[in-house]
Amino acid sequence: MEEFQEHELHKIDHPLYEVLRSEDVKTFNQQKAGLSELPSFAHGDFRGLDLRGLDATGLDFRHAYFRGAD
Repeated sequence: MEEFQEHELHKIDHPLYEVLRSEDVKTFNQQKAGLSELPSFAHGDFRGLDLRGLDATGLDFRHAYFRGAD
């Protein structure tokens, strides 16, 4: 298994990323449903977040970091 490298994470400049980072999953799901094009969350930092209930359909989480996330 490869070791995680901090420099591999990217700051994602999108309002939905900020909503998700604040763990407001209900608002995230509502706003996501209204988008015609979804942002990429590849290489995003989701460590330790409570993401239970997240509608992840169609989202790009390639190489994202979820250690300790629910």
